[in-house]
Order: sequence, then C-alpha cells, then structure tokens
Amino acid sequence: MAARSIIRVLLMTAIVGVAFQKHASADTISYTASFGPTASPFNMTYTFAGFDPTLGTLNSVSLYADESMTTTGSITNLSQYTGPWQIQLDGGVHVLFTNAAGVSGIGSPPVVPAKFVTVPSIDPNTPYVANISTADLNSVVLDANLVLVGESVAQFFEAGPISGNLNAGGVSQISVPDGVTYSSSLTTSISGSFSVIYNYTPTSVPEPASGQMIAMGLTGLIAITRKTRRRHSGA
Repeated sequence: MAARSIIRVLLMTAIVGVAFQKHASADTISYTASFGPTASPFNMTYTFAGFDPTLGTLNSVSLYADESMTTTGSITNLSQYTGPWQIQLDGGVHVLFTNAAGVSGIGSPPVVPAKFVTVPSIDPNTPYVANISTADLNSVVLDANLVLVGESVAQFFEAGPISGNLNAGGVSQISVPDGVTYSSSLTTSISGSFSVIYNYTPTSVPEPASGQMIAMGLTGLIAITRKTRRRHSGA
C-alpha cells in the first residue's frame, strides 16, 4: 500500500508540473525611428539593439518604412496657356542595415509611388502660390513589409547592435504641354519613419504556481515516507 501511495504522489507531481508549464506563444519586439519634417534630401543613422537569443527563437524580422511630402512655393505662367497644370511629386526612402560584425545588405524597398496634384488653371504672368500640404499626399507613403525568414537572418540580427542608415528624398516637377513656358520656385520637405519588428517564439518557462505544486507533492511524498518508516520500526 505504501508503495502505491508513493507512486500516486509522484504521478500527481509530474502531471501538475506538465499542466502548469507555460506554453510558448509568438511575441514581438519593435524599434522605431522618425524624421522630419526636414528639407529633402535627408540622411540619418539609427542604432538599436539586436535580438537577444536568450529570449527565444527569432522567426522573422519585419521592416516598415514610410514617407510623406509637402511642397510649397510658387509657379508663374509665362505663356497664354492657362491649364490644367500638374505637379508631380516623387519620393523615395531606403533603409540599409549593418550589424555589429560589419555585414550590410538587408534593407527596405526604396520606391514611393508618384503623386499628381492638378492645378486647374494659372493666369498668364500671375504667380500661383503652391501650398500642397501633407494631408494631400496620402498616396506618397511607402508601407512596405519585408519579412525575412531563415537562419541567415537570425545570424544577422543576433550579432549585436544594428545600425539602420536611412536615405530619404523628394522632388516636385511641373508637367505641362510642350512649348508652355513658366518659372517656378518650389521647396519640398519630407517626413516619415521606419520600424524594425522582431517576431519570435519565447522560451518556455514554468509558471510560479508549477514550482509550488511540485513542492507540495514532494512534501506529501516525504510525509508518506516517514509514516511508512515509523510503521516498519513499530512492527
């Protein structure tokens, strides 16, 4: 009977330990750097921590970059053509990452789609004041998600601090029919950000309650063992 009791306690202890083990689930760590509004072109370097492999297994790395543009200035029509006029806004943002080992080459796509702003008409020899706000440029945003999966990515981002070198720029161009003459003075400013997100599976760890239940099981086991010894010594 004593042997059966001991086995029963051991089984209960093992079952409780398994039941209260924390199951691993996906988790993320993110770093974000913002810039602007500033004159175009713009360059910056942002250093952030590499992934700590003691936290778990790195599954993938997501890279996001975006840019918005604002153009101000004036256009003066030097011909009899009145319109329509188009202002074409082209931008680009690119982030190149370099790890602590000096390895480079993983970066975000550099392309931002063009945005066309139509000016219905500009009277001859009359300056048109251009003030195209950021709110008008929602389509000039790069929301690129580049997910990199594989052993090489883990090696790259687990090699210590990472430097992200960002290059961003924007330019405004006037589009009119051939032969139309004009003068212009346009200034383009840019703003945006980029984010790096580590997607990983945390290392499984026992819950605090698991340790307590195991201790309770061991206490019961010790008590049964002592009781059994007393019975044998009394016999």
